Amino acid sequence: MMKMMIFVYAILGLVIGPVLIQACSNATVTPQCHITSDCTDPVPANIAPCGDCCSTTGRNSFRKNSLGYCVPCVSKGCHIDSLGEKCSGTPELPGIDSLAECCGIGGTSFLGDDGICVFCSSVCYLDTGTGSGCNSSQTAPSISFNECCLNSTNNYYSFNGTDDTCTPCNSIGCHSGKDCDGDPEFNTTQILTCCDQTLMTGSFRNEYGECFCLNRSTDGPNGCNDPHFFIPLTNGDNLCFSIQGQPDFMFSLIKDEFVQLNALFVLPAKDDESETIANVSTFMGKLGLSLQCPLTGQSTNIQVSAQDHSVSVADAVAVVKNRVVTVKVSKHFDVSIVVDGNVQSDLKRDESALLNIISDFGFELQVRFYKKHLNFFVKNTDILTKKAHGLLGQFLASSVEIDPENNLMKLNGRRPIPVRYAQAWPFLNNPDNCWYGANTDNQATGMIDGVYTDYIVETLLP
Repeated sequence: MMKMMIFVYAILGLVIGPVLIQACSNATVTPQCHITSDCTDPVPANIAPCGDCCSTTGRNSFRKNSLGYCVPCVSKGCHIDSLGEKCSGTPELPGIDSLAECCGIGGTSFLGDDGICVFCSSVCYLDTGTGSGCNSSQTAPSISFNECCLNSTNNYYSFNGTDDTCTPCNSIGCHSGKDCDGDPEFNTTQILTCCDQTLMTGSFRNEYGECFCLNRSTDGPNGCNDPHFFIPLTNGDNLCFSIQGQPDFMFSLIKDEFVQLNALFVLPAKDDESETIANVSTFMGKLGLSLQCPLTGQSTNIQVSAQDHSVSVADAVAVVKNRVVTVKVSKHFDVSIVVDGNVQSDLKRDESALLNIISDFGFELQVRFYKKHLNFFVKNTDILTKKAHGLLGQFLASSVEIDPENNLMKLNGRRPIPVRYAQAWPFLNNPDNCWYGANTDNQATGMIDGVYTDYIVETLLP
Protein backbone atom coordinates (compact mmCIF):
# COMPACT_ATOMS: atom_id res chain seq x y z
CA MET A 1 0.00 0.00 0.00
CA MET A 2 1.31 3.41 -0.92
CA LYS A 3 0.09 6.79 0.33
CA MET A 4 0.43 10.14 -1.37
CA MET A 5 3.28 12.43 -0.52
CA ILE A 6 2.63 15.83 1.01
CA PHE A 7 4.25 17.46 -1.98
CA VAL A 8 1.95 16.76 -4.91
CA TYR A 9 2.39 18.30 -8.33
CA ALA A 10 -0.44 18.81 -10.78
CA ILE A 11 0.85 19.62 -14.24
CA LEU A 12 -1.75 21.44 -16.27
CA GLY A 13 -0.36 22.72 -19.54
CA LEU A 14 2.25 21.71 -22.05
CA VAL A 15 5.17 23.51 -20.46
CA ILE A 16 6.52 22.57 -17.08
CA GLY A 17 8.17 24.66 -14.41
CA PRO A 18 9.99 23.70 -11.22
CA VAL A 19 13.15 21.74 -10.63
CA LEU A 20 11.34 18.42 -10.31
CA ILE A 21 9.53 18.80 -13.61
CA GLN A 22 10.98 20.44 -16.72
CA ALA A 23 10.61 19.88 -20.43
CA CYS A 24 12.33 16.89 -22.02
CA SER A 25 15.16 15.23 -20.16
CA ASN A 26 17.94 13.25 -21.80
CA ALA A 27 16.42 10.10 -20.36
CA THR A 28 13.38 10.45 -22.61
CA VAL A 29 15.21 10.54 -25.93
CA THR A 30 17.43 7.45 -25.65
CA PRO A 31 16.89 4.28 -27.72
CA GLN A 32 14.70 1.70 -26.01
CA CYS A 33 14.75 -2.07 -26.61
CA HIS A 34 11.72 -3.91 -25.27
CA ILE A 35 10.79 -7.47 -24.35
CA THR A 36 7.14 -7.06 -25.35
CA SER A 37 6.08 -6.74 -28.98
CA ASP A 38 4.32 -3.39 -28.36
CA CYS A 39 7.03 -1.54 -26.38
CA THR A 40 5.00 -1.60 -23.15
CA ASP A 41 7.24 -3.57 -20.78
CA PRO A 42 8.23 -1.57 -17.71
CA VAL A 43 12.01 -1.93 -17.93
CA PRO A 44 13.32 -1.30 -21.46
CA ALA A 45 17.03 -1.65 -22.19
CA ASN A 46 19.19 0.93 -23.96
CA ILE A 47 20.12 -1.28 -26.91
CA ALA A 48 20.47 0.29 -30.36
CA PRO A 49 20.08 0.12 -33.30
CA CYS A 50 16.96 -1.89 -34.06
CA GLY A 51 19.06 -4.72 -35.52
CA ASP A 52 21.03 -5.13 -32.30
CA CYS A 53 17.83 -5.02 -30.27
CA CYS A 54 16.08 -7.64 -32.35
CA SER A 55 19.07 -10.00 -32.37
CA THR A 56 19.21 -9.90 -28.55
CA THR A 57 17.57 -12.93 -26.98
CA GLY A 58 14.19 -12.13 -25.51
CA ARG A 59 13.85 -8.67 -27.10
CA ASN A 60 10.84 -8.26 -29.37
CA SER A 61 10.41 -4.56 -30.15
CA PHE A 62 12.33 -1.34 -30.55
CA ARG A 63 11.55 2.34 -30.10
CA LYS A 64 14.12 4.73 -31.56
CA ASN A 65 13.23 7.38 -28.95
CA SER A 66 10.38 8.21 -26.64
CA LEU A 67 8.62 10.29 -29.30
CA GLY A 68 8.92 7.61 -32.00
CA TYR A 69 6.88 4.62 -32.99
CA CYS A 70 7.14 1.09 -31.63
CA VAL A 71 8.76 -1.25 -34.16
CA PRO A 72 8.10 -5.00 -33.65
CA CYS A 73 11.20 -7.05 -34.38
CA VAL A 74 9.11 -9.45 -36.43
CA SER A 75 8.70 -6.80 -39.14
CA LYS A 76 12.44 -6.31 -39.77
CA GLY A 77 13.43 -7.29 -43.31
CA CYS A 78 12.04 -7.16 -46.85
CA HIS A 79 8.26 -7.12 -47.40
CA ILE A 80 6.51 -8.08 -50.63
CA ASP A 81 3.12 -6.91 -49.44
CA SER A 82 0.58 -5.82 -52.04
CA LEU A 83 -2.12 -4.53 -49.69
CA GLY A 84 -0.45 -1.25 -48.80
CA GLU A 85 0.45 -2.30 -45.26
CA LYS A 86 4.10 -1.37 -45.41
CA CYS A 87 6.61 -3.03 -43.06
CA SER A 88 3.88 -4.68 -41.02
CA GLY A 89 3.67 -8.29 -39.93
CA THR A 90 6.31 -10.88 -40.76
CA PRO A 91 8.57 -10.00 -43.72
CA GLU A 92 8.50 -12.48 -46.58
CA LEU A 93 12.29 -12.13 -46.95
CA PRO A 94 13.66 -11.44 -43.47
CA GLY A 95 17.26 -12.18 -44.45
CA ILE A 96 17.52 -9.32 -46.95
CA ASP A 97 19.60 -6.58 -45.31
CA SER A 98 19.61 -3.79 -47.89
CA LEU A 99 16.92 -1.57 -49.39
CA ALA A 100 18.37 -1.85 -52.90
CA GLU A 101 18.29 -5.65 -52.86
CA CYS A 102 14.76 -5.70 -51.43
CA CYS A 103 13.42 -3.34 -54.09
CA GLY A 104 15.36 -5.12 -56.83
CA ILE A 105 13.50 -8.37 -56.27
CA GLY A 106 10.05 -6.82 -56.28
CA GLY A 107 9.76 -5.81 -52.64
CA THR A 108 7.33 -3.12 -51.51
CA SER A 109 9.01 -1.93 -48.32
CA PHE A 110 12.06 -2.53 -46.19
CA LEU A 111 12.65 -2.18 -42.45
CA GLY A 112 16.34 -1.96 -41.60
CA ASP A 113 18.56 -1.82 -38.53
CA ASP A 114 17.61 1.80 -37.87
CA GLY A 115 13.95 0.88 -37.29
CA ILE A 116 12.82 3.05 -40.22
CA CYS A 117 10.42 1.75 -42.88
CA VAL A 118 11.39 2.74 -46.42
CA PHE A 119 9.04 2.19 -49.38
CA CYS A 120 10.39 0.84 -52.64
CA SER A 121 8.06 3.24 -54.45
CA SER A 122 9.74 6.22 -52.77
CA VAL A 123 11.26 8.85 -55.06
CA CYS A 124 13.97 11.40 -54.44
CA TYR A 125 13.38 14.52 -56.51
CA LEU A 126 16.81 16.03 -57.11
CA ASP A 127 15.35 19.45 -57.98
CA THR A 128 18.13 20.23 -60.43
CA GLY A 129 16.07 20.02 -63.58
CA THR A 130 13.17 21.99 -64.98
CA GLY A 131 10.71 21.50 -62.17
CA SER A 132 10.64 22.37 -58.50
CA GLY A 133 9.96 20.23 -55.46
CA CYS A 134 8.27 16.93 -56.24
CA ASN A 135 7.49 18.13 -59.76
CA SER A 136 11.16 17.96 -60.69
CA SER A 137 11.95 15.89 -63.78
CA GLN A 138 15.12 14.37 -62.31
CA THR A 139 14.43 11.63 -59.79
CA ALA A 140 16.14 8.76 -58.00
CA PRO A 141 13.73 5.92 -57.15
CA SER A 142 13.88 3.43 -54.26
CA ILE A 143 15.96 5.57 -51.97
CA SER A 144 15.70 6.60 -48.35
CA PHE A 145 15.01 10.13 -47.14
CA ASN A 146 18.46 10.34 -45.58
CA GLU A 147 20.18 9.26 -48.80
CA CYS A 148 18.06 11.69 -50.80
CA CYS A 149 19.00 14.66 -48.64
CA LEU A 150 22.72 13.96 -48.48
CA ASN A 151 23.26 15.69 -51.84
CA SER A 152 21.52 18.99 -51.15
CA THR A 153 19.01 20.53 -48.80
CA ASN A 154 17.09 21.58 -51.91
CA ASN A 155 16.10 17.98 -52.63
CA TYR A 156 12.54 16.77 -52.08
CA TYR A 157 11.32 13.33 -51.09
CA SER A 158 8.08 11.46 -51.67
CA PHE A 159 7.67 8.15 -49.86
CA ASN A 160 5.27 6.71 -52.43
CA GLY A 161 6.04 8.77 -55.51
CA THR A 162 3.10 11.18 -55.32
CA ASP A 163 3.15 14.94 -54.94
CA ASP A 164 0.86 15.03 -51.90
CA THR A 165 3.54 13.50 -49.69
CA CYS A 166 6.39 15.75 -50.80
CA THR A 167 8.91 16.45 -48.02
CA PRO A 168 11.65 19.08 -48.48
CA CYS A 169 15.08 18.17 -47.15
CA ASN A 170 15.47 21.62 -45.65
CA SER A 171 12.63 20.91 -43.20
CA ILE A 172 14.89 18.82 -40.96
CA GLY A 173 15.10 20.39 -37.51
CA CYS A 174 12.92 22.16 -34.97
CA HIS A 175 9.70 23.95 -35.99
CA SER A 176 7.45 26.29 -34.05
CA GLY A 177 4.36 24.84 -35.76
CA LYS A 178 2.94 21.33 -35.52
CA ASP A 179 3.40 20.12 -39.09
CA CYS A 180 7.15 20.43 -39.83
CA ASP A 181 6.42 22.69 -42.82
CA GLY A 182 8.94 25.07 -44.34
CA ASP A 183 12.38 25.85 -42.98
CA PRO A 184 12.79 25.13 -39.25
CA GLU A 185 12.59 28.27 -37.14
CA PHE A 186 15.08 26.93 -34.59
CA ASN A 187 18.61 25.96 -35.58
CA THR A 188 18.89 22.63 -33.81
CA THR A 189 18.81 18.96 -34.77
CA GLN A 190 18.32 17.74 -31.20
CA ILE A 191 14.86 16.76 -29.95
CA LEU A 192 15.82 17.74 -26.40
CA THR A 193 16.74 21.29 -27.43
CA CYS A 194 13.64 21.54 -29.64
CA CYS A 195 11.43 20.61 -26.66
CA ASP A 196 12.95 23.43 -24.64
CA GLN A 197 12.84 26.02 -27.43
CA THR A 198 9.21 25.39 -28.40
CA LEU A 199 8.00 24.58 -24.87
CA MET A 200 6.64 21.28 -26.23
CA THR A 201 4.19 23.00 -28.59
CA GLY A 202 6.15 22.66 -31.86
CA SER A 203 7.32 19.81 -34.06
CA PHE A 204 10.58 18.14 -34.98
CA ARG A 205 11.65 16.43 -38.22
CA ASN A 206 14.54 13.99 -37.94
CA GLU A 207 17.04 12.86 -40.56
CA TYR A 208 14.68 10.06 -41.62
CA GLY A 209 11.92 12.49 -42.59
CA GLU A 210 9.72 11.63 -39.60
CA CYS A 211 7.76 14.54 -38.19
CA PHE A 212 7.07 14.41 -34.44
CA CYS A 213 4.39 16.51 -32.74
CA LEU A 214 6.16 17.29 -29.48
CA ASN A 215 3.06 17.48 -27.29
CA ARG A 216 1.82 13.98 -28.02
CA SER A 217 2.01 11.10 -25.61
CA THR A 218 4.71 8.42 -25.60
CA ASP A 219 2.27 5.91 -27.08
CA GLY A 220 2.33 7.19 -30.66
CA PRO A 221 1.14 9.99 -32.90
CA ASN A 222 -2.09 10.77 -31.07
CA GLY A 223 -1.40 13.30 -28.37
CA CYS A 224 -2.60 16.57 -26.93
CA ASN A 225 -3.63 14.88 -23.71
CA ASP A 226 -3.64 18.03 -21.59
CA PRO A 227 -4.23 18.73 -18.75
CA HIS A 228 -1.78 16.30 -17.19
CA PHE A 229 -1.69 15.21 -13.55
CA PHE A 230 1.60 13.94 -12.08
CA ILE A 231 1.43 12.62 -8.52
CA PRO A 232 4.54 11.24 -6.72
CA LEU A 233 3.91 8.25 -4.46
CA THR A 234 5.74 7.58 -1.22
CA ASN A 235 7.69 4.60 -2.57
CA GLY A 236 9.26 6.67 -5.35
CA ASP A 237 6.77 5.68 -8.07
CA ASN A 238 4.45 8.15 -9.76
CA LEU A 239 0.82 8.15 -10.81
CA CYS A 240 0.06 9.85 -14.13
CA PHE A 241 -3.24 10.53 -15.87
CA SER A 242 -4.81 13.08 -18.20
CA ILE A 243 -8.20 14.78 -18.12
CA GLN A 244 -8.99 16.78 -21.23
CA GLY A 245 -12.36 17.85 -19.87
CA GLN A 246 -14.35 20.20 -22.07
CA PRO A 247 -13.48 23.78 -23.08
CA ASP A 248 -15.40 26.62 -21.42
CA PHE A 249 -16.55 24.37 -18.58
CA MET A 250 -15.47 24.61 -14.93
CA PHE A 251 -14.35 21.52 -13.04
CA SER A 252 -13.83 20.65 -9.38
CA LEU A 253 -10.18 19.78 -8.80
CA ILE A 254 -10.21 19.67 -4.99
CA LYS A 255 -13.38 19.64 -2.87
CA ASP A 256 -12.94 19.29 0.87
CA GLU A 257 -14.13 20.74 4.18
CA PHE A 258 -11.63 23.60 4.25
CA VAL A 259 -10.38 23.77 0.62
CA GLN A 260 -12.12 24.07 -2.70
CA LEU A 261 -10.18 24.45 -5.94
CA ASN A 262 -11.98 24.80 -9.26
CA ALA A 263 -10.59 25.41 -12.74
CA LEU A 264 -11.89 26.77 -16.03
CA PHE A 265 -10.78 24.65 -18.99
CA VAL A 266 -10.08 26.64 -22.17
CA LEU A 267 -8.72 26.06 -25.64
CA PRO A 268 -5.11 27.19 -26.17
CA ALA A 269 -4.55 30.56 -27.79
CA LYS A 270 -2.51 31.08 -30.93
CA ASP A 271 0.49 33.38 -30.84
CA ASP A 272 -1.63 36.28 -32.10
CA GLU A 273 -3.86 35.77 -29.04
CA SER A 274 -6.99 36.41 -31.12
CA GLU A 275 -7.94 32.88 -32.15
CA THR A 276 -8.08 29.48 -30.56
CA ILE A 277 -7.06 26.18 -32.04
CA ALA A 278 -10.03 23.87 -32.43
CA ASN A 279 -10.07 20.13 -31.75
CA VAL A 280 -6.95 20.03 -29.62
CA SER A 281 -6.18 19.83 -25.95
CA THR A 282 -7.57 22.04 -23.23
CA PHE A 283 -5.61 24.21 -20.82
CA MET A 284 -6.19 25.87 -17.46
CA GLY A 285 -7.50 29.38 -18.05
CA LYS A 286 -8.62 30.30 -14.52
CA LEU A 287 -8.40 28.94 -10.99
CA GLY A 288 -10.80 29.62 -8.14
CA LEU A 289 -9.45 28.78 -4.68
CA SER A 290 -11.53 28.97 -1.51
CA LEU A 291 -9.71 28.55 1.82
CA GLN A 292 -11.34 28.23 5.25
CA CYS A 293 -9.40 28.37 8.49
CA PRO A 294 -10.12 25.20 10.56
CA LEU A 295 -9.75 27.18 13.82
CA THR A 296 -11.80 30.30 13.23
CA GLY A 297 -14.05 29.29 10.34
CA GLN A 298 -13.08 32.43 8.43
CA SER A 299 -12.78 32.02 4.68
CA THR A 300 -11.43 33.86 1.69
CA ASN A 301 -11.65 33.43 -2.05
CA ILE A 302 -8.71 33.78 -4.44
CA GLN A 303 -9.10 33.91 -8.22
CA VAL A 304 -6.24 33.48 -10.68
CA SER A 305 -6.65 34.40 -14.35
CA ALA A 306 -4.27 33.50 -17.18
CA GLN A 307 -6.05 35.91 -19.54
CA ASP A 308 -4.77 39.05 -17.83
CA HIS A 309 -2.16 37.41 -15.58
CA SER A 310 -3.87 38.56 -12.42
CA VAL A 311 -4.67 37.35 -8.93
CA SER A 312 -7.73 38.70 -7.09
CA VAL A 313 -8.36 38.52 -3.34
CA ALA A 314 -11.49 40.30 -2.08
CA ASP A 315 -11.22 43.80 -3.56
CA ALA A 316 -7.46 43.61 -4.15
CA VAL A 317 -6.15 42.78 -7.61
CA ALA A 318 -2.50 42.30 -8.53
CA VAL A 319 -1.11 41.92 -12.03
CA VAL A 320 1.50 39.19 -11.85
CA LYS A 321 3.10 39.74 -15.24
CA ASN A 322 6.90 40.14 -15.27
CA ARG A 323 7.24 39.75 -11.52
CA VAL A 324 6.82 37.32 -8.66
CA VAL A 325 3.76 37.77 -6.42
CA THR A 326 3.02 36.00 -3.14
CA VAL A 327 -0.40 35.82 -1.49
CA LYS A 328 -0.08 35.05 2.23
CA VAL A 329 -3.02 33.92 4.35
CA SER A 330 -2.35 33.90 8.11
CA LYS A 331 -4.08 31.67 10.66
CA HIS A 332 -6.01 34.77 11.76
CA PHE A 333 -7.00 35.17 8.11
CA ASP A 334 -5.13 38.34 7.45
CA VAL A 335 -4.46 38.32 3.71
CA SER A 336 -1.51 40.12 2.17
CA ILE A 337 -0.25 40.41 -1.41
CA VAL A 338 3.52 40.80 -1.63
CA VAL A 339 5.28 41.79 -4.84
CA ASP A 340 8.72 40.24 -4.70
CA GLY A 341 10.19 42.07 -7.68
CA ASN A 342 11.28 41.07 -11.14
CA VAL A 343 10.88 37.61 -12.59
CA GLN A 344 13.42 35.22 -11.13
CA SER A 345 16.29 34.28 -13.39
CA ASP A 346 15.45 30.58 -13.30
CA LEU A 347 12.13 31.12 -15.06
CA LYS A 348 12.08 30.21 -18.74
CA ARG A 349 11.82 33.05 -21.23
CA ASP A 350 8.14 32.38 -21.99
CA GLU A 351 7.19 32.16 -18.33
CA SER A 352 6.08 35.67 -17.60
CA ALA A 353 5.13 35.32 -13.95
CA LEU A 354 5.19 33.24 -10.81
CA LEU A 355 2.51 33.26 -8.11
CA ASN A 356 2.80 31.68 -4.65
CA ILE A 357 -0.26 31.14 -2.46
CA ILE A 358 0.76 30.25 1.09
CA SER A 359 -1.42 29.66 4.15
CA ASP A 360 -0.34 29.24 7.77
CA PHE A 361 -2.69 26.29 8.25
CA GLY A 362 -1.36 23.78 5.76
CA PHE A 363 -2.09 24.55 2.11
CA GLU A 364 0.31 25.89 -0.49
CA LEU A 365 -0.13 26.41 -4.22
CA GLN A 366 2.35 27.62 -6.82
CA VAL A 367 1.13 28.94 -10.17
CA ARG A 368 3.22 29.62 -13.25
CA PHE A 369 1.74 31.75 -16.02
CA TYR A 370 2.35 31.39 -19.72
CA LYS A 371 0.86 33.21 -22.72
CA LYS A 372 -2.78 32.32 -22.12
CA HIS A 373 -2.68 29.37 -19.76
CA LEU A 374 -1.19 28.34 -16.45
CA ASN A 375 0.27 25.40 -14.60
CA PHE A 376 -0.14 24.85 -10.90
CA PHE A 377 1.69 22.78 -8.33
CA VAL A 378 0.09 21.72 -5.05
CA LYS A 379 2.97 21.77 -2.56
CA ASN A 380 1.30 21.38 0.85
CA THR A 381 -1.90 19.43 1.57
CA ASP A 382 -1.79 19.14 5.38
CA ILE A 383 -5.22 20.77 5.62
CA LEU A 384 -6.97 18.11 3.53
CA THR A 385 -9.14 15.49 5.20
CA LYS A 386 -9.79 11.89 4.22
CA LYS A 387 -13.03 13.08 2.57
CA ALA A 388 -11.20 15.15 -0.06
CA HIS A 389 -12.62 14.65 -3.53
CA GLY A 390 -12.48 16.26 -6.96
CA LEU A 391 -10.53 15.29 -10.06
CA LEU A 392 -7.28 15.75 -8.16
CA GLY A 393 -8.39 15.77 -4.53
CA GLN A 394 -9.48 12.13 -4.45
CA PHE A 395 -5.83 11.14 -4.97
CA LEU A 396 -4.28 13.56 -2.46
CA ALA A 397 -5.57 12.29 0.87
CA SER A 398 -6.24 8.67 -0.03
CA SER A 399 -4.34 5.42 -0.18
CA VAL A 400 -3.32 3.98 -3.52
CA GLU A 401 -2.71 0.25 -3.66
CA ILE A 402 -0.68 -1.02 -6.60
CA ASP A 403 -0.13 -4.67 -7.34
CA PRO A 404 2.99 -4.60 -9.55
CA GLU A 405 2.89 -8.33 -10.30
CA ASN A 406 -0.59 -8.17 -11.82
CA ASN A 407 -0.43 -4.50 -12.94
CA LEU A 408 -3.50 -3.44 -10.97
CA MET A 409 -4.30 -0.24 -9.05
CA LYS A 410 -6.97 0.22 -6.38
CA LEU A 411 -7.96 3.52 -4.77
CA ASN A 412 -9.94 3.62 -1.53
CA GLY A 413 -11.14 0.05 -1.89
CA ARG A 414 -12.63 0.59 -5.35
CA ARG A 415 -12.60 -2.16 -7.93
CA PRO A 416 -9.00 -2.65 -9.15
CA ILE A 417 -8.23 -1.29 -12.62
CA PRO A 418 -5.45 -2.37 -15.01
CA VAL A 419 -2.43 -0.07 -15.06
CA ARG A 420 0.80 -0.09 -17.01
CA TYR A 421 4.24 0.97 -15.85
CA ALA A 422 5.87 3.07 -18.54
CA GLN A 423 8.12 6.04 -19.14
CA ALA A 424 6.73 9.34 -17.91
CA TRP A 425 5.63 11.93 -20.45
CA PRO A 426 8.60 13.17 -22.49
CA PHE A 427 8.28 16.75 -21.23
CA LEU A 428 8.83 15.75 -17.58
CA ASN A 429 12.37 16.08 -16.30
CA ASN A 430 11.97 12.89 -14.33
CA PRO A 431 13.76 9.67 -15.36
CA ASP A 432 11.34 7.56 -13.32
CA ASN A 433 8.39 5.76 -14.81
CA CYS A 434 4.68 6.34 -14.15
CA TRP A 435 1.71 4.12 -13.47
CA TYR A 436 -0.87 4.91 -16.17
CA GLY A 437 -4.37 3.55 -16.60
CA ALA A 438 -3.93 0.75 -19.13
CA ASN A 439 -7.36 1.01 -20.75
CA THR A 440 -8.28 4.58 -19.96
CA ASP A 441 -8.86 7.55 -22.26
CA ASN A 442 -7.86 11.21 -22.04
CA GLN A 443 -10.60 11.67 -19.42
CA ALA A 444 -9.09 9.23 -16.87
CA THR A 445 -12.15 7.00 -17.18
CA GLY A 446 -11.74 4.10 -14.77
CA MET A 447 -9.09 5.86 -12.69
CA ILE A 448 -11.32 8.57 -11.23
CA ASP A 449 -14.51 8.04 -9.28
CA GLY A 450 -17.32 8.19 -11.87
CA VAL A 451 -16.69 10.11 -15.10
CA TYR A 452 -15.21 13.55 -15.74
CA THR A 453 -18.62 15.19 -16.36
CA ASP A 454 -19.54 14.43 -12.72
CA TYR A 455 -17.03 17.11 -11.72
CA ILE A 456 -18.52 20.01 -13.68
CA VAL A 457 -19.35 22.97 -11.40
CA GLU A 458 -21.42 26.07 -12.14
CA THR A 459 -19.17 28.67 -10.56
CA LEU A 460 -15.43 29.17 -10.23
CA LEU A 461 -15.77 30.24 -6.59
CA PRO A 462 -18.34 28.99 -4.05
